[in-house]
Amino acid sequence: MAELPSRTLALETSGTAGSIAFLEGRNVVAEFDLPSGRRTAQTLAPTIKAGMSQVRWTPAQIDLVAVTIGPGSFTGLRIGVMTAKALAYATGAKLAGINTLEVLAHQAPLEVTEACVVMDAYRDQLFCAGFRRDASQQWRTVVETHIVDAECWLAEQGNLKTSAAVIGPAVAKLRARRPAETSWIEQADCQPQAATVGELALRAWSANQLADIWRLTPRYYRPSAAEEKRLAGGG
Repeated sequence: MAELPSRTLALETSGTAGSIAFLEGRNVVAEFDLPSGRRTAQTLAPTIKAGMSQVRWTPAQIDLVAVTIGPGSFTGLRIGVMTAKALAYATGAKLAGINTLEVLAHQAPLEVTEACVVMDAYRDQLFCAGFRRDASQQWRTVVETHIVDAECWLAEQGNLKTSAAVIGPAVAKLRARRPAETSWIEQADCQPQAATVGELALRAWSANQLADIWRLTPRYYRPSAAEEKRLAGGG
């Protein structure tokens, strides 16, 4: 197993709330929420600068930069990935791109062994993926991230009779439409956290599954509204 990086900076910008975390080895030494009510573009760089000052790091000391790459907000993902790539390029740090739904699965309670993770994709659609713990208690992807109509997903959950817990930011919005057979996990905070992004990045480092700085891009899992309009018009 490769020696872990000494210092990891993790960014989570996939939604309306965001955070950054500083890890030394496996230890989270500081985590900061991005200021609410302001655009990620306005808050991310100042929060990183203030955090670096508080933990007394210099940019050159960063060994690994980690970032969520999707699904999530088009703007938030784009800014997060661009910032992570710029930091990695400027400092010579390695780079890790982490799936947002995988982050949420790893934040599930320890008693959960199978999870269906859901995020609001708007337009009455969901981003979802399935995960299961293996014999070593590590989460493994069993259903890849995809987008689905909420009504279709709800009907499917009612028919599956599955033991999987449903977790994620979309749980509250779907609660009133919940099939009786579905297990719901109510978490105090079901937003993806930068500290978890950092934890998963360390696993990617150990498994030699880091990202190429020139090829890493956000994963939106759907065209933007402008692209859909262009495609609909045949332009």
